[in-house]
Amino acid sequence: MLVEPRTGVPEAARDLSRETKHFTLQELDLQSEKVRTAHRFARDAHINQYRFSGEPYTNHLEATADIVLDWLKPQEIDDLVEDMSCAALLHDSVEDAGVSIEDIKEKFGERVALYVEGVTLLRSDKTKEEQDKEDLKFIAQKGYLTPEVFILRLADRLHNMRTLENVPEGKRQKKADETLRVYVKLAESMGMWVVKRELEDLSFPYVYPEVYETIKKEIDEDTRTSVAFTHGMEGFLRWVISSDCVSCNVEARKNGYWALYRKREREAAAGKGPSDNFSNINDVMSFRATTPSRDPIELYSLMGRVVTFPQFRGLVDQDRYHDYVSQPQDNGYSAIQATLNLPNTGAVEIAFASEDMEEFNNDGIVSLLRQRKNLRQYRRNIIFDEKGEAWFLPLNATYVDYVYMTGIGAQASSVTIDGVETALRQKTQNAVNVRVNRYEDLTRATDPELSEHCLGSTKRKIESDINLHARDLLVEKGKSTLEGVLSPRGLLDLSDSPYATRAVIFPMGLPGLNELYFRVGGNYDLLQEVARRLNEAGVTKEGLGLTTIRVSGENKPGILSDLTTMISDRGGDIYQIRLPNPIARPRDTFVIRIVMTGIDLKEKEELKVLLQHDLRFTEVLVV
Repeated sequence: MLVEPRTGVPEAARDLSRETKHFTLQELDLQSEKVRTAHRFARDAHINQYRFSGEPYTNHLEATADIVLDWLKPQEIDDLVEDMSCAALLHDSVEDAGVSIEDIKEKFGERVALYVEGVTLLRSDKTKEEQDKEDLKFIAQKGYLTPEVFILRLADRLHNMRTLENVPEGKRQKKADETLRVYVKLAESMGMWVVKRELEDLSFPYVYPEVYETIKKEIDEDTRTSVAFTHGMEGFLRWVISSDCVSCNVEARKNGYWALYRKREREAAAGKGPSDNFSNINDVMSFRATTPSRDPIELYSLMGRVVTFPQFRGLVDQDRYHDYVSQPQDNGYSAIQATLNLPNTGAVEIAFASEDMEEFNNDGIVSLLRQRKNLRQYRRNIIFDEKGEAWFLPLNATYVDYVYMTGIGAQASSVTIDGVETALRQKTQNAVNVRVNRYEDLTRATDPELSEHCLGSTKRKIESDINLHARDLLVEKGKSTLEGVLSPRGLLDLSDSPYATRAVIFPMGLPGLNELYFRVGGNYDLLQEVARRLNEAGVTKEGLGLTTIRVSGENKPGILSDLTTMISDRGGDIYQIRLPNPIARPRDTFVIRIVMTGIDLKEKEELKVLLQHDLRFTEVLVV
């Protein structure tokens, strides 16, 4: 239970966010002859053109320009502000109004023409989806990969998504799906996380309407998203932090529905959380504590005040502390993150960052553009997969990064670039078509050498995969080793008997069977302890009354049916059937384990002989 914040909280600790006034398109029209001319040119070019809503088409152009200006927040008018505004106003004039790039170049300069040509869709008789892919290839091949072009494209797409309800119903899903597949990835590659979340949540209800309604209801009804909780937590954290009159602002930030849905799916698949609720997801609502100071020591001090506060004692999740200040993420994200597991509420993340850090964390490349910093590191190669989908990679990325970005990872042996086989370690090229060649063995371990030819984020994925694969091998080894202790008891795997499992796991203080297998795989001495625990609990073949068979061989139809008939003919009752999937199993083969009751010693031997003489089985084990 949170206490009410004390009265008299210092002004410096209250909400410091202020909307900084900046030039709007209307104001630029009054003060910039170049923008005013572009605005008039766009109106004339699109005269008598209307959107699906019935409003003049120029409304979209003006809205796109205002989005760009809202991102740039210009306090003064310079060449960049004018050129970006002009390009936003003119971005559809080539496709929809027949204006030539040369005409734009002559009237508004080379840079505006470059931006417009980069954003313009090509005229084509192909489907809209093919046209959009062709457009991206056109941009890539022409080399129009400047971050300013990406920003303009995202502004254009954002306004189109904000008004998608006016588009004919049959076209909405395709546009939303393309936004998730292409433009969300583009926003992420630019570090524009606020824009990314909005694009995702604008697309979600059109792509998966039923899932969206379910997820939205779950999140909106979550205690952590309630006004009472967020306001109470904000005030309480300000009070805790402001004890030394430190200038610090605390704001609640609700994560996006799509982002939370995908995160829950990933964590559930990895066994890190439930698939039916968000209690373990720590950024359903996160609290961002920011300070004007750029001194990292102050951030550590702020974090220390919070996690050591008496009311948070025992609630800090030690496994979810992340220091991205001393070691920022590859995308430049910087903050210190801590998680509180609040009783009857759920996990809540608290992040600490300077105001400069947080501006970049939210806006990415746009925050650098406001400061007129060099944006070279945000130039991107665009490459196209076998489906024609675009992937945006840093200029120094290799195809190792690509295969891990797409989720293929260790299964990739090489790539074929426009028909030419190429090693994964090669740097990515721009505007190419990529087909990934895969190993036959789906269980192949990651090649450690690949970690020397990739970005830092990919290197960490590879190292994690190598560690997981090594653990999986020890788990398999532990299972195999335990068979010597289990087989005299009619078992081959502890999971086949809940009673035997409890007899070992609980007394040994282990969280689950995999942990037991892992430990046995690395320490044979544990076998004696497992045997002792089973003996003490009376786990014997006679006591359990179980018989287990395991057979393997080449996949053929009817095998499982024949096995159940063999068992039934000998009076056996099948207790359970397992289809284990050992990591070293070759393709097109099977492994079946059947646990049964009602089989005596004579029938067990008959079954064993029958199975051993069946040529379909390469391995037969009956215990």
